[in-house]
Amino acid sequence: MEEKSKYQLPLLLFDGQCELCRRFKQSLERLPGTESIQMVSIHDKEVYDKYEQINFDDCSKTVHYLDTEGKVYRGEEVITHLIEKFPLVRRFSWLIQSDMGQKASKYFYDKVNQYREELLKRCGNCK
Repeated sequence: MEEKSKYQLPLLLFDGQCELCRRFKQSLERLPGTESIQMVSIHDKEVYDKYEQINFDDCSKTVHYLDTEGKVYRGEEVITHLIEKFPLVRRFSWLIQSDMGQKASKYFYDKVNQYREELLKRCGNCK
């Protein structure tokens, strides 16, 4: 049986040194259907050699997701894409299709990212 590459698409890049990001990854792994997503830490430098459309500086600022075609989603686009893609949350996809739902998704992402940045500033071990 062929071993699955850890850089196979679709690919979610997360900050493996951030506790909040690791928890998001663990929660996502529990959702049915997410088994196909490879989740790689942004600190794994080999991933940037494989996919030239991403780089460490951008990935360290916001979450990145590459779909099966290699299209890059950033920030709240990742959240929107994942909500639309997975059956468990598909019944709520109408929320993000409305203008108000998109604003709520953006607000949620912005607040989570702001919290992540504050955690990284306070952490003595984080870069």
